This record gives sequence, C-alpha cells and structure tokens, in this order.
Amino acid sequence: MKKFFIFSVISILFIGCSDSEINNHENVDEVKIETLQAARSVENNIDSLFYNYVNSFEYKESNRLLSIFQSKFKTSITEEDFHTTNEMLQWIGLNLNKTDFNTLEEAQIEWQPISNLLEINFNNNQELFQFIRVSDIETSVYYFEKWTAKTTTKEDDCTERLKDCEAKARNEFIFDVVMTMGGNDALGAYADAHYMFNLRISNCANGFERCVANS
Repeated sequence: MKKFFIFSVISILFIGCSDSEINNHENVDEVKIETLQAARSVENNIDSLFYNYVNSFEYKESNRLLSIFQSKFKTSITEEDFHTTNEMLQWIGLNLNKTDFNTLEEAQIEWQPISNLLEINFNNNQELFQFIRVSDIETSVYYFEKWTAKTTTKEDDCTERLKDCEAKARNEFIFDVVMTMGGNDALGAYADAHYMFNLRISNCANGFERCVANS
C-alpha cells in the first residue's frame, strides 16, 4: 500500500513537471514575441486588428492549452494524419495507445475549453477575418508576421530553417482563413485553421530541436 502511495505521488509530480515544462517553454516564446512587439508600433487600423488578435487572452490561452493537448500525442503527428479537429478527435479514439489519453471522452473534455476559447476569439475578431477574406494574402501575412515572429535577424542554419518553417505556417493559416470564412460552418472552419496552424508551428519547433541535436 505504501509503495502504491509513493508511486502515485511520483506520478503526480511527474505530470505536474511535464505541464510546467511546456508552460515554461510557452512563456519563453511569449517573452520573445512581446520583446519584439515592444520595439514596434501600430501603423494603422488594420495593424491594430492584428495586434489585438494575437495579444488577446483567448488567442494566447488557446495556444497554451493546445500545446499541452498536443504534447499528449506519443507519436509524431503531421497535417497528413488529419485535416480537421473532428478528424483529430476521431484519430485519437482509434489510436488511444499512441496518446496519453485513456479514453476518447477524456480527450473531448480536455478539448472543450480550447473549443470555447476559439469560438470567443472567432466572434470577437470578425472585422479582422473579413479583412483577411477580401484583401490580398501578402498584406495579411505581413501584419500577422509582424506581431507573431520571434526573431528578425539572420542567424544559424537551424534558426533560419525554423524561420522559414514558421513563415510557411503563417502563410498557410492566412490562406486557410481566406478559403474557409463565410461558409455554412465558418466557426468550425476557423477552429480547424487555428488548430492546423498550431500543429505546424509545433512541428517547426520539433524540427528545430532535431536540427540542433544533429548539428
């Protein structure tokens, strides 16, 4: 009984540390972005829409929870495995052994607050999404990159690859928003676009870590 109790305490501490490590990594990235943001100024009303979007509580918190959620996949996941959040949850249900979820219901419960945040974010930024939908992609990417890029200088090869990967992820997100806004399920389409963007950014970070390890 004592052995079981000790094991349980160690397990709880391990889980707590894992989430703490993810949160610490997220905080470091957020500080980097905020430091760069402090050196920039809002140019116009459109710029302000992008600034408010990426600095909103819902945007930051959904990304934080998404990072924790995605850390529970025990295998490498890419956009080839699924293309929507519904397909993602279905995949989890069929591949529980490849995740840290015990049941599909557990994954759905953990996904719900993320879904709620994405819905609020979607409803609060209709003017921004309308602009993205009707403007050229290059303009939207410019503003989005301005407030989300972590670095702006030439650095080592691994960092340059990371920057290229993240730039591609931002382009694909803007394109996804353009293609999905205004449909019958615009909210669901936005949630899918946001999730896939977060997945791509996560894969960029994983690629960077592999690059550094092999350098």
